[in-house]
Amino acid sequence: MQYLGWDPPSPQSVLARTALLLGAASIGLLCFSGLGWALDVLVAPLAFAVSLVAVVKSRRRPADRGFAIGGLLMAVPSSALVLFAAYAVLTDPALAN
Repeated sequence: MQYLGWDPPSPQSVLARTALLLGAASIGLLCFSGLGWALDVLVAPLAFAVSLVAVVKSRRRPADRGFAIGGLLMAVPSSALVLFAAYAVLTDPALAN
């Protein structure tokens, strides 16, 4: 459907750009201590999941696949850091009491 020379983006394109945005948000939240890290606990796994789905769904469009892979590359270190922090807090003997 073309309206005034503009084609609406495909769902795969929207998903890929959302993955990139969530990946950037998860990296950006790591810059802020306290509330930023608390929000990153929610955003990082979401960014990772959306990026994985976007990579799979954007097989036929290289530009969308690039956006999705970029989101994945930003979400992986953030998710790993959140998992490491959760592991450190859960296994800390000082917090066990």
